[in-house]
Amino acid sequence: MLVRNLLQEILVKPVQQLGATELLVVSGYASASMVYRHLAIPEIHENKVKVRLIVGMARSDGISLADHNMFKEVEATNGFECYYRASGSSVHSKVYVWMSDREPVKAFVGSANYTEQGFISNLQENAMAEGNSRDAYNYFMDTLKETMEITHDDIDQHVRFYTNNHQNRDGGEDDDCVIVSLLGTRGEWRNEVPERSGLNWGQRPEHRRNPNQAYIQIGARLARTGFFPPRPERFTVLTDDGLSFEAVRAQKTSRVDSGGDAIETPQGNHILGAYFRARLGVQSGAPVKRQHLENYGRTDVTFCKLEDETYLMNFSV
Repeated sequence: MLVRNLLQEILVKPVQQLGATELLVVSGYASASMVYRHLAIPEIHENKVKVRLIVGMARSDGISLADHNMFKEVEATNGFECYYRASGSSVHSKVYVWMSDREPVKAFVGSANYTEQGFISNLQENAMAEGNSRDAYNYFMDTLKETMEITHDDIDQHVRFYTNNHQNRDGGEDDDCVIVSLLGTRGEWRNEVPERSGLNWGQRPEHRRNPNQAYIQIGARLARTGFFPPRPERFTVLTDDGLSFEAVRAQKTSRVDSGGDAIETPQGNHILGAYFRARLGVQSGAPVKRQHLENYGRTDVTFCKLEDETYLMNFSV
């Protein structure tokens, strides 16, 4: 039975040891951040491993719109297929079947959902065991019969998609929302946009940075509350204007228990900076100043937790 290093043991080693090239997954719940993370692992990316995922609880419990949109984005650009259980009983199983030359060569069953909480987080303890690969393959194929691919025209008639339309900037009655200032909190940049950090992290021409590079400083106090997943777990951020991107905590402090007191976009910090410049009407690559934020109408942003790996970032005025 496997209880440690599940990411490596279940999702990477069969590629290294058996030359497996395709993974079939039946998981009650799944997250887009886990798909991104898995496909980005060098062994998975370099060997062009294909992942076919069935989300078993989609019909009964629904799918967040943020994850759904990101699943579609990954499916359009990577070796990835995603299906939702759309009829019959809900499926809470967690089954992983590795394929080589279209034959099942290794299978695992247990309690770990295909999420970062299931495979990486210290907040859950999961156990997995090897199973009969042929039986597991047959189970996947039988389960597939009552699914719909996520791009099906009628998918919204069979699966409930949900969002969380938090609009309360000061938290109010909603304990799942926090306000994060976009201004500096100390020194000469207190209550100003720092010249070379935060939204202006890329304003360092001597280092040849992309000038749009940026991060959001959340501070050590909020970092220790556990509101955001700790490093290196990735999570999904849905914006109030309908976009989504992957995010991760960044280590901007010497405190080892903070888990990172900033938020960045791991696929490139310029993504976050370009987004805010577009919202503020600031030219791409130009410095952001306090006056830009005041002209826009706010100097902070609200994060609302929709579920363990999905957040709404509200910058509306």
